Amino acid sequence: MGKPGKLGSIKPEEFRKLYQDEKLSEWEIARRLGVTQGAIHLRLVQYGIPRRNHDDSIRLNRLRHNFTGKNNPNWNGGIYISPWGYRMLRNPKHHRAQKRGYVFEHIIVWEKAHNQNLPEGWVIHHLNGVKTDNHPENLVALSSKEHLHYIPKLQERIRELESKLKRRK
Repeated sequence: MGKPGKLGSIKPEEFRKLYQDEKLSEWEIARRLGVTQGAIHLRLVQYGIPRRNHDDSIRLNRLRHNFTGKNNPNWNGGIYISPWGYRMLRNPKHHRAQKRGYVFEHIIVWEKAHNQNLPEGWVIHHLNGVKTDNHPENLVALSSKEHLHYIPKLQERIRELESKLKRRK
């Protein structure tokens, strides 16, 4: 095989062998050859070597390495903020755990405070509207139907308060 940094001396068959037969990732090939992952990606495209889809790459990585939990380079203690602004906690054994093992923190807090599971079809509402404020006194469980009626009342109250505030200015 060529010297590190000398991609020109490596034939397409060698890239095919590394990527398809040895099932190395672009990153692993780049490390082995002393180049960037981008350079490897470019060569694979230039040589018409079919790239793996995301799921296949993850599957291969999991076979080779255990990248879950604390072994994942992006691990941050099992906490993240969802795209909707809610705190999520990693708790794969929880009855409400999602596919990747995360649960909304407000559900865990409410269930612990009330010593019971949140009934099916019920939601937790944050009284102060702050989605990351998961203190038990800020959380109330409502049926989905109650919640649908509750939100417009809150929005109306907010409009009233904003109107009063404008009049004072």
